[in-house]
Amino acid sequence: MRELLTREPRKRAVRGVKGSRTSEEVRYRRELLNIVGMIETAISGELVPAIKSRESEFKTDGVLTDLTNILRNTRARFGDLESLGTMIANRQAMGVNVMQSKRFNNLISRGMGIDIPTTFTPKIATALESSVVKNVSLIKSIPEQYFGKIEQLIHENVTKGRTGGSLIADIVKLNGSTKKKAKLIARDQTAKLVSNLNKERQQQAGIIGYQWRNSQDQRVRGNPSGLYPKSKFDHWLREGRYFLWENTKTPPMAPNGKPFRQPPADGHPGEPPL
Repeated sequence: MRELLTREPRKRAVRGVKGSRTSEEVRYRRELLNIVGMIETAISGELVPAIKSRESEFKTDGVLTDLTNILRNTRARFGDLESLGTMIANRQAMGVNVMQSKRFNNLISRGMGIDIPTTFTPKIATALESSVVKNVSLIKSIPEQYFGKIEQLIHENVTKGRTGGSLIADIVKLNGSTKKKAKLIARDQTAKLVSNLNKERQQQAGIIGYQWRNSQDQRVRGNPSGLYPKSKFDHWLREGRYFLWENTKTPPMAPNGKPFRQPPADGHPGEPPL
């Protein structure tokens, strides 16, 4: 999203920080997909061959025990992603911070004709630390949920008398949904961190609010012809409206001659959904 910023007391508006997060988001997504790829390779090299070799005896109790043991041995190798997750999350946070800081400074310089030195404030530090903690947790959740679901699939397929081919097909579907989750994490967490850093730096510069700008495509919640026309929070109708960063008893006037709206109930641009 792009925002128009307003600062008191002159109430000037300038074009907001560009919503593109491409470089940092792509790098983060690639790293998460690498983790997914390693897990898939392990499963396809160890569990899948075992499923195929036991096809003729797939309905026996021994198959359930053997496949579960193979899965648990494979799972054990991905049980501790703390170090890797922390390294990836720290790299993501630092990269987004550098990118957002440069864009924000360029924005202020072009739009308002002043230079604001970059300051690493306690609030910026807190935003980065919170992002790292959240992302480490999400990174660790990828193998945890993946292996947990495969164990369920093994149990369901064997106990309900399905075939080995059915189980392999279910694993392939799970691979696809896990990749989608990794992409969502990269997109969502990058957007949230950009939003949080943007908010802190704008408020530090005396900017009290922004103009909501959406992408005008099918992904915008509330778009009557989009993917989420009945969303609880309508971002489609927010287009062009001015919102405050913080609640104020008596909202000041925005550049459009109307009072600023209070902060959106579901968060500022980039904050939902995870």
